Order: sequence, then structure tokens, then C-alpha cells
Amino acid sequence: MNENENLSAALACLPERLRRAIVLLPTEIVETTLEIRLRAGLPLMLCGAYGLCFPDGNGKFSRLFPDKTPTPTAEEVAQTVQALTDHSVYSHTDELNSGYVTYADGMRAGVAGRAGTQDGRIRSVREIRSVNIRIAKNVDGAAKYLSRKVFSDGLKNTVLFGAPLSGKTTMLKDIARILSSYPYYYRVAVADERRELSAARGVNIDFFTGYPKKDGIEFAMRSFSPDVILCDELGTEEDCREVLRALGCGVRFVLSVHCGSRRELFTRPVCRALVECGAFDRFVFLPGVGKECEIFDGKELYDEAVRLYHDRGVLSLVRNDAQRQVFTAGGVS
Repeated sequence: MNENENLSAALACLPERLRRAIVLLPTEIVETTLEIRLRAGLPLMLCGAYGLCFPDGNGKFSRLFPDKTPTPTAEEVAQTVQALTDHSVYSHTDELNSGYVTYADGMRAGVAGRAGTQDGRIRSVREIRSVNIRIAKNVDGAAKYLSRKVFSDGLKNTVLFGAPLSGKTTMLKDIARILSSYPYYYRVAVADERRELSAARGVNIDFFTGYPKKDGIEFAMRSFSPDVILCDELGTEEDCREVLRALGCGVRFVLSVHCGSRRELFTRPVCRALVECGAFDRFVFLPGVGKECEIFDGKELYDEAVRLYHDRGVLSLVRNDAQRQVFTAGGVS
């Protein structure tokens, strides 16, 4: 899907009253919107490179005051969920239980409501009152500068990090296109658990869409002999361990993590594990749309971690001949 199709697919999921409030806005606002946020009983909100926007329903908007903004009803939120799931909520149960739903072949909407649990696990989500519709952007050339700086002399294990809406997924999709196409033609595998990278274009590329990251990585290694595996949003210790296991087998990775600053690389457990394992060559900070990325050397970050934590007894690095694994040894004091 192209950018206009992505936007149209997102708008098509909205009730007419809310859709009209958006399409009447100036074109530069509509076409650069990245998220449409609906909350029952609260003002409609748009987010994009421009920041926040509250439409008034008559083609005007405010960045600060939502007084005239249409307020979605609980019924309109429910109608939106029905549209996002193609009127088959049951078939999307697993996704909804994980806090999101995938729509329009690769775009994602977050959901929040009342969870029903059993044995400590979420079994159902009812009374959904908040929906965050994300609009995917394929931007050919978004990763041109980064790829030239990082991959010009060969593949490197790379971590992209930044806050939400900083462009991590957009950058990963373009990296997949670049590395799998002329002149590289690397064998690229994409472990696309949440179906957000499947719209990436490329030539020598295979998608493991909807697989849990662990399975996607394992199956790619077993059957497709990839040169590099791409993953979006590494977030759990289990995900981290699987990546580290695969690194020990010689596969390279380009992946992303939520991390708002360089400092957080040393305080967020998963990020810190990636630094401390010593296997990642580059860490790339994405400060936001339209801003130039910052590239950090992985060896320098590892040395800094050693200086910061080794003498305090909390550096949690274990190495052997077969692989590198990181084990949590307590929090950062």
C-alpha cells in the first residue's frame, strides 16, 4: 500500500462523524498524521510531525485547546474496533489480548479496555474505550544516510533506539529494502511479530509475519540461512535471549528498542543487556521525524558500561565459546 492508501484505510475504520472532522482539515495536517487517538468521552486527538492536533469538526484545529473538538462516544469506539477487525473481533482475540489489532495488511491500532484474566494471563479484553490507530509510512530513502554510515563496509549488528513516533519502524522498513536490493542483495529475514514490517519492499527478503519473535528467528535460521535478521520492538528478556543465542550462531541483526536517550541504554534492562553483550557494533539514536540520527560505537558503549558498573558488581555479562548470553544480576542502583 502507498501512503495515500494507508491513510484511506485508517480513515475508513472511523465512524462518519469522526472521519469527516479529519478530512476537512488542511491537507498538510491530514497527510502527515501518524496516529488517530479515540477515547470514549474525551476529545478526538491527532498526532504527527506537527505535534498534537484537536480538530473542531469544521476544517479548523487547535494545538492546545480541545473545547470544540468532537468527542467519540463508547458506541463510536466500538464501531471503530469492529471495522479494524473486519467485523470479526473473535478472530483477533490473541492480538486484542496483547493490546493491539492489525488492520489493512500491516498497520496496527492499539487498544485499551477491561481485561479478563485467568491464572495470571489475559484471556479477554472487553469494554474497549481507547483506540490508537497508527498510520504506517513507507519512506524510500529514509535510511539512506544511516545505511551509508553503518553498512557501507559490510553488515554490522545494529540497534535503533528512540522514543515512540521517532521513526524506528519506518527506518527498519527502508533498511530492509536497501539491504535486500541492489547492490547488496543480502539475504534478509524479517521477524515481524506484530505485522508492522510486512509492507517493506525489497528483492532478497523473507517475512515471518505474525510469528512470535523467538519462532520467527529460529525458523529463519533453520531454513533460510539469512545474512541478517530484522526485528522491531525488542521488549522482553526472552526476546533478548533469543537474539543473543542467534548472534552466537553467526547471524547478524538490525533491531529496534524503545529507549528515549543514550542514558537510558544503561538503565533499561533489555537495552543494557544489548550494550553489555558486546556483540552490537552500532547503536543509532533516532531523535524524531526530520531530525538527523546519532550513531554510537558499540565498543565504546560497552567500555562505558564496564567503567560504570563493573566495579560496583552489577555488570551482568557471561561469555563462552559458543555464544554470548546476558543474565540479569539485579537492577541498576
